[in-house]
Amino acid sequence: MASLLATFGPWIVGIGALVLAFFGIKQSAKSAGKAEGRATAAETIARDREAIAAAELKKRQDAEDRNSKAAQNAIDANQDVSKLDPGAAADQLRNKWSRD
Repeated sequence: MASLLATFGPWIVGIGALVLAFFGIKQSAKSAGKAEGRATAAETIARDREAIAAAELKKRQDAEDRNSKAAQNAIDANQDVSKLDPGAAADQLRNKWSRD
């Protein structure tokens, strides 16, 4: 047994070292892949958050535009009505809204 170990011992140690090196490299690549996956996921989440923020900003701006247009329309309507004679506004409403 001692002679077999003396003869094949270096080979066994070499093969064991190769097996350990293989598994070490495999583990290293696996952890590097996980880190890369985490980085990609973080970038995707950041892009999604930016897109959501941009969409919300656009919604707010559109709402502000609609509100300002509605306010301007109300001002214009008040100015138009204030230019009319006292009974003319009622006549105009009656003409526009009646179902003759």
